[in-house]
Amino acid sequence: MTYSHIDPDHGYFLLCANDRYAPHVAACIASLLANSSLKFHDFRIVGDFKDEAIAEKFSAFFADYPSASYEIIDFAVDDHAELPTAQHWSSDTFSRFWVHEFFPEGVSRVLYLDADMIVVRDVAPLWRMDMANKIFGAVSIPGSEMTAKLSIPEEYGYFNNGVLLFDLARWRARQPLPMLLDYINAHVAHLAYLDQDVLNACMHKDRFPLDYRWNMIAPFTWPESFIPLPHAEQKRIVREAAIVHYNGASKPWQFLNNHPYKRHYWKYLKQTPWAGMKMQDASLSNLHKWLYDRLVPWQLRKAVDRMRKAGTHD
Repeated sequence: MTYSHIDPDHGYFLLCANDRYAPHVAACIASLLANSSLKFHDFRIVGDFKDEAIAEKFSAFFADYPSASYEIIDFAVDDHAELPTAQHWSSDTFSRFWVHEFFPEGVSRVLYLDADMIVVRDVAPLWRMDMANKIFGAVSIPGSEMTAKLSIPEEYGYFNNGVLLFDLARWRARQPLPMLLDYINAHVAHLAYLDQDVLNACMHKDRFPLDYRWNMIAPFTWPESFIPLPHAEQKRIVREAAIVHYNGASKPWQFLNNHPYKRHYWKYLKQTPWAGMKMQDASLSNLHKWLYDRLVPWQLRKAVDRMRKAGTHD
């Protein structure tokens, strides 16, 4: 099969969200456009949105960007497949598996981004990257224990799927959707990281490893993190990060979040129709926690936590 050549100056982007995450999608897109040297940007925003004001806000937002176009696609996974759900997640977690349906046949490359991300450097080098004929590119999680749990050979590693650079022509040729859906139904009780586990288990051989800077996950920024990389390398990744991923429970729109790139989220949110959004969980008690976390070294905080836990067992 002959695969079409990508347009080096015209990027195609996919983001999936719901009503609650629409402001964060807008902030992500604003940051991408502010830091991109691509000449044109084509966005698909996919979700089962209930709030009619969301479409109006995105229309107002994109009116300020002549180098970008967009389409909001009303999509609910439940309308396309019967998948199990659990208390802490919904079937819409798997929306990106239908990436081939969101873009015309002529589109041969798509960059997928999670909604809880901010772009701080030019994405053009990523867009134009040679992926050595692999189906998609993604960033590894160093030292992840999930390779053993999913029976993935260690040399492939385990990747975070918050950034996925799809070779859409090869994805369409492979037609992996039935395989992915079958895996979900067969292993739902053992999916710790849901769609990420599914992609890793089923398609680890099809993945091109991207540099950590293209998806800098939160553990790189933790002083107590035990990422198995040299400290100098961790500092380089934080310093040179191109796409910042606020993964995990703590998000930059929460008061207690202390991510070093937190201010970047608010900078770009202010460039969207959601500029008036307030920070969550701002309270006097959380102010005390905020001061404690910033004024007390993390080693001392850990020691205090251990003493408190020991006291509860006396």
